[in-house]
Order: sequence, then C-alpha cells, then structure tokens
Amino acid sequence: MIWAGLISILLTALLVKADALSCYICNSSANVDCMSNLDPVTTPLRPAECNVANSKYCIKTTGTYGGFVGVNRFCSAFDMGTQCDYVSFPDHDRIYRACVYTCQGNRCNKGDTHSFSWLTVLLNTFLLLILRLVVS
Repeated sequence: MIWAGLISILLTALLVKADALSCYICNSSANVDCMSNLDPVTTPLRPAECNVANSKYCIKTTGTYGGFVGVNRFCSAFDMGTQCDYVSFPDHDRIYRACVYTCQGNRCNKGDTHSFSWLTVLLNTFLLLILRLVVS
C-alpha cells in the first residue's frame, strides 16, 4: 500500500513536470545571440523551463534599453499583448519603436511573429483565380 502511494506521488510529479512551459530566456545586453530571430537549429541559445509561478506565456520585447536597442525574452504569468508603439525620452528628441510579443506554447518567443493564416491563403488563392480568369 505504501509503494502504491509513493508511485502515485512520483507519477503525479512527473506529469506536473511535463506540463511546465519552456521559453527562450535571454537579454541581448548580456548575450548577443538574443538579438536576432532565433533559428532553433543553429542558435546556441536553448529554451529553459519557466520558473515564474503560473507561467502561461512566453514574451519577447524589443526596444531601447539604457540607450541601446535590445531584445529581452522571458516567461510571464500575464498576457502582455502583442503591440508596438513609438517611445520618446525627455533627454533627447529621438523617437524609438518598442514592441511586445506575447505567445502561448513552448519556445514560441523565438522571434518570428508571423502566424499562419488559412484565411490569407484562401483569399490569395481566390484572387489568383480571378486574375487568371481576367487575363485569359
């Protein structure tokens, strides 16, 4: 009976571990490989298991940090949305573009924020068919 209880606890722990979110976690000021879109095959960076309580999201931010353009990738329990905005600072007249990209799913903050859309594919196919009929 004790063995059954211990095995049950062990299996539960393994199942919970399997559900942990995995994101890329880096800061371009400390690691230049964090800057670009990450190719999972060639990048030396590896996704890490999120240690943030209730992590549901992977985040990628781009913007100006300490006067330098940079990228941060991290885990979050909060949906920060996906948006870009122009930011200015009071000490100079430059305007910077800062972006936040929030996603759900393992390793989703690698960088390419383009999502596949069947609607776009269908619309383009439809337009090509119409163009073909008009040209014929």
